[in-house]
Amino acid sequence: MIGFATARLGGLDVLVANAGVAGRVTTFRASATETVERVLDFNPLDVGRAGDAALPKIIRQRRASPGRVR
Repeated sequence: MIGFATARLGGLDVLVANAGVAGRVTTFRASATETVERVLDFNPLDVGRAGDAALPKIIRQRRASPGRVR
């Protein structure tokens, strides 16, 4: 996804990382342990993976053309 975006748009200025696992809407207490574990495993890990993929490109681009976000 990051590679596609940088190739298509010419660079990457910012990453907004958001992850979510959809399932049956219920309360936390009524959720099965496996469901809670899946959500907790998926969400933080994928946000971290997105950051790992995007950060080198953002840093490289910033060094090539330093500037400020206003």
